[in-house]
Amino acid sequence: LHIAQNRNRQSSKPPITPTMSSVGGKKRRASSTSASASLGVTAASTVEHGVDILPAIPAASCAVNEEEVNNGAVTESALKKPRLEDGDSKHKESDETANKTEKKDSKSTGKKSSDSKKSSKKATAKKEEEEEYKTMTLSEIRASIAALRGQVPPVPSNLSPDDAKSVTDWATSLQTVIEQLNLYICCVSPATYKWGSDRSGAADQNLAVLSSELGNAQDQIASSVTPRLTNVLAPVVDLVISKVITSKNEETGEEIKRNEFTREQVDPAFLKLCYVILCRNAALIRNVLMTNLIKIDNVIQDYVKATKKDASHDSRGFAY
Repeated sequence: LHIAQNRNRQSSKPPITPTMSSVGGKKRRASSTSASASLGVTAASTVEHGVDILPAIPAASCAVNEEEVNNGAVTESALKKPRLEDGDSKHKESDETANKTEKKDSKSTGKKSSDSKKSSKKATAKKEEEEEYKTMTLSEIRASIAALRGQVPPVPSNLSPDDAKSVTDWATSLQTVIEQLNLYICCVSPATYKWGSDRSGAADQNLAVLSSELGNAQDQIASSVTPRLTNVLAPVVDLVISKVITSKNEETGEEIKRNEFTREQVDPAFLKLCYVILCRNAALIRNVLMTNLIKIDNVIQDYVKATKKDASHDSRGFAY
């Protein structure tokens, strides 16, 4: 259509009137007449032969550059170029929005995972602290001491002063029970602690009786059982020279002496006597230990009963 309009404009222009000049007038007139004739022919050809109308192309999908328009003629390459800028911008905007949403989601998930990790760390730390230390109550101490009675070994039938291994094994078992008993008794004081003004007079008396009875039991074990076991398990020894090695340096001719030391018993006869005493009094030594274990159990039980009775009469009673 654009081409046809340009041609019609050219055909509708008034004919050029020839001008005469003094020189070459005829030639100019002939050229002007030939030009007008050619324009008439082109106009007639446009009228006779119909103009092919190109299909309409949407403006969004096609654009024509001004450089490609020459003398009213549009090139085919200008019509075929699609306008892709709008589509590309839309795709870019959608990609940017998708990336933003993905970043937000990743940040939220990262925060949630970090919060969960912190909470799990706190829970594990708290659990470790609880497992690492837990204050024993008086009832738990009593139950543990009562369980020690089952660990006291009986007197073996083959216990003899001549068999050093059997004597040391039995003494080691008794010493293990005594060590655990002393440790459990040390836990009684923290379990029964309370400030003096928060306790009544009867509660103070009950606590004093408990402390004295536990100390009495420990003293009996320490004076009657522990020394006899210690004499067998840890006899007195001394470092003595067992061997002297003499060597000579061949280059200098100097003599070198090397001493080897060993641990020897200071008094083997006293150690033999300790074996005899332990074997002779094995049954009574075990009886002393078992009696005090039972006594400690009864003392703790009586103390708990006394504190409950005092609590029923006084609101400030010291009860556990």
